[in-house]
Amino acid sequence: MGLSEEIVALAQEFTGLKKACAGEDDVLGTFGLEGDDADEFLEAYAQQFGVDISDFVYYFHYLGDEPPMGRRVLPVDESGREIPWVPVTLNHLIDAASCKKWQMKYPNHTIRNRWWVSFGIYGIAMLGGIALLMIMSALI
Repeated sequence: MGLSEEIVALAQEFTGLKKACAGEDDVLGTFGLEGDDADEFLEAYAQQFGVDISDFVYYFHYLGDEPPMGRRVLPVDESGREIPWVPVTLNHLIDAASCKKWQMKYPNHTIRNRWWVSFGIYGIAMLGGIALLMIMSALI
């Protein structure tokens, strides 16, 4: 079994999904890995293949441990434009396993934290509940 087959087998074992993945395919997207699941998969990958992933920057690739409502932590370029997602391809994982170190070079960027995305639905529901309680107490 070659390196690409071993990586795909790890993703299949990790997720329980029997999907195929090749070359430029987004491994995390193919196997539905986000947040903690993506973190745990990458840790297992790093351990199994002896890869130093200390230079891996998650917010370029997937949502961290965030609500599924949207991208809260955004890398932005020097002009302030959002940098789009970068897929973690099978080729990226093969290259890193071959070199024993994550190879991607990230662009110069700063972080924009959209904290209000965290507020999202949960905050709206809480405000609605408070308003309902206020109305109910006024009627009593």
